[in-house]
Amino acid sequence: MTKKAIYTIFCSLIILFSALSVSAQTYQRIIGWSDSVNLRIERFFEETLSVPGRKVAVFDCDGTLIGQVPFYFVDEVVCDFANKYYKDVDTKDAKMRMRILNDQVANRKVRASNPAYRQDRVKFFAGLSSEQVNDFASSIYTKKYLGKAYSQMRQLINNMYMYGFEVWIITGSPEIVYEETIYELFGIPAQRVLGSKTLRSQGIITDKVVPPLPYRLGKADAIETQIKVKPLFVAGNSRGDLEMMLTSIGMKMIVNPNDREVLSDDHIKGQTLKQFWKDQGALIVTCEDEVPKGIKFSSSEYDIPVNKKNK
Repeated sequence: MTKKAIYTIFCSLIILFSALSVSAQTYQRIIGWSDSVNLRIERFFEETLSVPGRKVAVFDCDGTLIGQVPFYFVDEVVCDFANKYYKDVDTKDAKMRMRILNDQVANRKVRASNPAYRQDRVKFFAGLSSEQVNDFASSIYTKKYLGKAYSQMRQLINNMYMYGFEVWIITGSPEIVYEETIYELFGIPAQRVLGSKTLRSQGIITDKVVPPLPYRLGKADAIETQIKVKPLFVAGNSRGDLEMMLTSIGMKMIVNPNDREVLSDDHIKGQTLKQFWKDQGALIVTCEDEVPKGIKFSSSEYDIPVNKKNK
C-alpha cells in the first residue's frame, strides 16, 4: 500500500470520527509546548464548538510547519533539480532554466517582494509534468528534510481535524513543490495547498501565472479569493504573513518570530516582529529548527543565504 493510500485512509477515518462524535471532542495536549500555551489553545477550540458553518484554519508553510534551516525547502528543491537535469547541459532549455535560477540568486534581496521574482520561481518548472515535480520534491524531503516537520504543528493539526476544521496552507513559494509533501506529512490535500501557481494543462505545468501571487497582501487576497471565508485561526512566522494573519477573526499564532530586526512599514513602526504580535495579543510559540547533520545541501553551491536556527 502506498503512502498516499495510507494517508487517505487515515484522513477519512479522522473525518468520519469527527462527524460521529462532535459532542465528545477532547483536546489532545501538545507535547513540547507549555501548560499556558496548551490551555489557551484548548480554550480556543472549546469556543469554536458553537461556531456555525465552515471552520477554517490557515497556516504558512516554511518556518511555520516545517523547518527552514539551513535553507528553505523550495530553494533546495530548485537547486537540486537544476544540478540533476540542467547544470552544464548545453541545450537551450537547460540554459534558460539555469538563467532563471542564477537571476533569482543574484537579485534575491532586491526582488523578493517583486511579483516578477515570484513569477519566475514558478516558471522554472514550466513544461514539466506535475507528477515529476511532486515526486522529486517528495524525494528531497525524504533525503534532506526528514524530521523537520514541527512535531507540535502535527499535533495541533490533528486537534484541528478532531474539532472539525478545514486546514489550508498558503505559501509564497510554488505550490507544486509542496502538494505531495504536505499531504504526506499532515494529510492536507493538494487542493488546500495554495501558493504561487501557473496554469496546468493535461498534467503539464505551463508558464501562465495565475493570480493572486500569495505574498504579503496577496496571501490575504488568496484567502478571500480561493477559501472564501474568514479564518478562525491563522499561523505564520515572518513579516510576509502579517496581512494574512490579520484576517483571522479568532486566534493568531506566530512561530519563532524575529526579535532582533526593528521594522518600519505600513503596519509595524519601530518594533520587532515579536513585539508587534505580542501587542496584538497573538499566541507566540517556539519550535526547534536546527541544521541537520551530515547532509550536503545544493543551495550552498549557489550562495543562497543561510536561515538562522532556533533552539
